[in-house]
Amino acid sequence: MIEFEQQAARLQAELEYLSGLPFNELSDAGYKGIHQIATDGVTREQATFTDHFSFQESPTPTFAIKAMCIGAAYLSAGRKAFKKGDPSANGLLIAVAEEVSFIHGAAFGAMYGDVASRAEKSAHGRLGGNKRAEKNAGLKAWAISQNVEMVRGTATDKARRLMLKVPKELTDSLDNPERVIREAINAEMKKNA
Repeated sequence: MIEFEQQAARLQAELEYLSGLPFNELSDAGYKGIHQIATDGVTREQATFTDHFSFQESPTPTFAIKAMCIGAAYLSAGRKAFKKGDPSANGLLIAVAEEVSFIHGAAFGAMYGDVASRAEKSAHGRLGGNKRAEKNAGLKAWAISQNVEMVRGTATDKARRLMLKVPKELTDSLDNPERVIREAINAEMKKNA
C-alpha cells in the first residue's frame, strides 16, 4: 500500500514538473481525451482534449502534452481503483509510467515523427536495394556461368579476368561491375564449399 502511494506520488510530481500545470487540470483534460477517443472513435493524434489548455503557446509538442494528460488520467483512475482494492490499479500505474517514459523519450529526441520517418527511410532503402539487386542480377548470373569454366584463382583474380570479356550491356548501368562479379563468385564459392 505504501509502495503504491509512493510510486503514484512520484509520478504525479513528475507530470506536474513536466507540464508546469496543476495535476487536477491535467487529469481532467486526460479524462476528456480518453472519453473522446473511446466514444468518438478518434485516434490520440486526432483527439482535441488539450485545446482548452494554456499549452497553445507552449513549445511542448502536442503529442507530449496529450501523453501528460492521459498519464494524469490513468494515475487518478489508478488511485481510485487502489482505494477500492481493484487489482487493475497496478496496471494503471504501469500505464502512467509508460506515458512518462514516452515524454522523456520525446525530450531526448526520440520523437514520434522520427519513428515514422525511420520506418519510411527503411522502406525506401529496401526499395533501393531491390532495384540495385535487379540491375546486378544479369551480371551475377553471367559471372557464375563463366566461373564454372575457371578452375584456378581467387574470386578477385577471376573477376579481373572476366572483366576483359564481359558483355557491355551487362555493365552499362553499374558503377563497379568488377565488385559485383567478385561478390557473385565469392557467394557461389561459399555455397559450394
